[in-house]
Amino acid sequence: MHQPIGSSPYSPESSHSSSSPISHSLSSGNSPIMCTSPNSAYLGNSPNSIATRTGRQSPCLSILNQPQCKFRFRYASEMTGTHGCLMAESKERNKKEYIRVQLEGCQDREAIIRCTLVTNSSKPVPHVHRLGGEGNSNGNTNEGEYQEILVSANKNEWIATFSGLTIIHTAKKQVREVVERRLVNELGNAPINRNQGQQLKDEADKIANTMDLHSVKLKFEAFVERNGFREQICPPEYSQAIHNLKRLAVKEDPEK
Repeated sequence: MHQPIGSSPYSPESSHSSSSPISHSLSSGNSPIMCTSPNSAYLGNSPNSIATRTGRQSPCLSILNQPQCKFRFRYASEMTGTHGCLMAESKERNKKEYIRVQLEGCQDREAIIRCTLVTNSSKPVPHVHRLGGEGNSNGNTNEGEYQEILVSANKNEWIATFSGLTIIHTAKKQVREVVERRLVNELGNAPINRNQGQQLKDEADKIANTMDLHSVKLKFEAFVERNGFREQICPPEYSQAIHNLKRLAVKEDPEK
């Protein structure tokens, strides 16, 4: 389910009424009913939501195992061969643990927990780096923008275990292009005139120039499928920051 036209992926996620200047100027005012946009009201917080009408506990996400705070971000060209995946922090030395996230209070038979990369900022927005993983994405073709795991009471006690995540580094010279492409994709089929196109480029430049390429967070969201649509059932949960181990070890290459 696509985000509404008036919602930019780079709008601050803590403000549900905000939208980017370019997407606001191109908004048609027609938004999908289902809650899949970070700028939409969460199902559990809506006056007409199932949780509110029945008085049942609203679903919520909790991170059982936080990701390690230092990890090597690798370029796509470095992904050949065997490299370590993003693990969880462990209190016991030499004991490997995976990132685990639990969904509580879900009244449906099953749900989907999605993991995406976002910026390490007070108002996280989608990061330009890609999230790699094996066996997590249910065959999606999202260019590495998210990974998903199906959870249920019988399958895994509502716990999603992300066992093969990697962070694929986007080169600095490609950041503006990636941001601009995402902004254009969010507009769908809305026509763009010359002035609006320049406004979009300016916004992409601003985002690209301020994004920290060596620090990220993981964002976790929970969805259920009802009547052929996905509904977001609770507020997202954010991990602790993950810092690029290479940046901590050597000085950044200005060409990357």
